Amino acid sequence: GINAEYGERLTEFMAIFRCLPALLLLVMVSSLRYVAPRFTPGRSIASLPNATLRDPTTALWDPVSESWHVYCTHVPHSANTTAGYPGTIWHWSLDAPFDRLFDSPTPWRAHGAVLNPSNGGGWDSSGVFTPGAVRDCNQEVCTWFLFYGGVQNQDAAHAEEVGLATATSPFGPFEKWAGNPVFSRFDPNNQWCTDGSQGSARVDEIKPTSVGGVRLIAVKSVCANFTALPVLYAPRKLSWGPPYTPESPTPLIRAASTCSSAGFEEPTILRSSHDGLLHFMGHGHGVCRGGAGVRYVHFVSNSSSGSLLNGVEWEPVDPFDPGEAMEPIPVPLKGDGVFGDVPMADQWIDFLDFELRFSTVSWEFKESTQLDNKIIARSASMQDRMA
Repeated sequence: GINAEYGERLTEFMAIFRCLPALLLLVMVSSLRYVAPRFTPGRSIASLPNATLRDPTTALWDPVSESWHVYCTHVPHSANTTAGYPGTIWHWSLDAPFDRLFDSPTPWRAHGAVLNPSNGGGWDSSGVFTPGAVRDCNQEVCTWFLFYGGVQNQDAAHAEEVGLATATSPFGPFEKWAGNPVFSRFDPNNQWCTDGSQGSARVDEIKPTSVGGVRLIAVKSVCANFTALPVLYAPRKLSWGPPYTPESPTPLIRAASTCSSAGFEEPTILRSSHDGLLHFMGHGHGVCRGGAGVRYVHFVSNSSSGSLLNGVEWEPVDPFDPGEAMEPIPVPLKGDGVFGDVPMADQWIDFLDFELRFSTVSWEFKESTQLDNKIIARSASMQDRMA
């Protein structure tokens, strides 16, 4: 009797002991402290009386001319924007030292259109917009990659694809790549919400990203039902240039974890110096955006994984109050346009009321225990992503 009872209790104890690591892990991850940003508008970078300026890139530093550069969408007020998006890409520069980006008294200079629609009725012949830029330097020779969205007509369907133009100077001239578009709505990773016959509705908003030394390009993919989620591409070469390989047949984040399952725009990845965690954020899409009603999505990962492709766990946290901001974009630490690491400072490029500007970021610590809603990259089914 005593030996039998002792054996039973020992078995129970060993069972509890075997579960102890899992219980400790649950305790460790069930309460995650993270920072959430709030944006306060600062000084203006650029505005024009007769045009809308929007969709700015981050600020990029040119070590040759020792100046800062921003590209944005320019749409004249006289354009009929209800039917389509007749934009051009404009260029602005700041003659200031590397460490004076945010407090230089020198005004930003407008250089006009650096990229225009193509001639001849091609895929980008009716409008170019939503630029994304990255600088790649090798032994004092720099290449500037300017990604851009383009449309063939002013149809309200806005069937956008992504092209690439390159230059050896931020001032141009930029030459469009002969193999454009580089990212198509018919690519395999943009079939996540279709039967494979029609592709997504459009792709745009390009964010070069490097996590753990792995180069990836996050691109917004918009489903036919207007859900917008980030998909990934990877350069096949050591540079940021083409060709690119579509990564993962499904988006990185699940639609059900966003406002009204509408997804989000401006997929931005950074590591905050305030909590050391990897953050994934963007602003609401469709019904979840617009003026003071913009609602952000915010994910946090405490994973030490060196790549976004190796099962990084993203925990959705409560949508934060963004303050007075539209599409805030951090400035990467090296000024090269590559996201994924700690930003340069707590001032981000933003636009509101169609004026480019800096916004100051204030960080607030919060705590999350939303274990049941944890997202694992590439693990959700198509039905989950469409929910």
